[in-house]
Amino acid sequence: MAFFSLPRSPGVPFFRVSEALMSQLVGPDASVLLMQLPDRMTGETVIPLQQEVDARLPRIPGAGLVLDFSGVQIVSSIAITALLQLDDACRQRGVRLILTRLPEQIMRFLRQLKLETRFVVVQAVDGAIARAAGVRGA
Repeated sequence: MAFFSLPRSPGVPFFRVSEALMSQLVGPDASVLLMQLPDRMTGETVIPLQQEVDARLPRIPGAGLVLDFSGVQIVSSIAITALLQLDDACRQRGVRLILTRLPEQIMRFLRQLKLETRFVVVQAVDGAIARAAGVRGA
């Protein structure tokens, strides 16, 4: 699966976590971890996601995490639980968690679960990165 549509920071390549999960440090000071999520968010795929966040999310004030859902087609209940836990962990650490490029069917699913206001959603990747980096007006 190619992720050619994502904005790339010069000199900062994507890090392939698995065949379907990739990450890249982005933002003005590389303080935002951008994660390209796999097409199926299940119990099997959330573990590598959690490990990657633990390993690569900058441990600095104002760090951000952007989860790119552009290729996601299926989200299991286990993945929703993991996202909620990740959101809680980010809030405790002062990390801005932003969801981006959510397909309409995923947004409908979040609405059905009454979770659409739990997460910050910014559809444009650049806007999500700016918001996660704490850029005013983003």
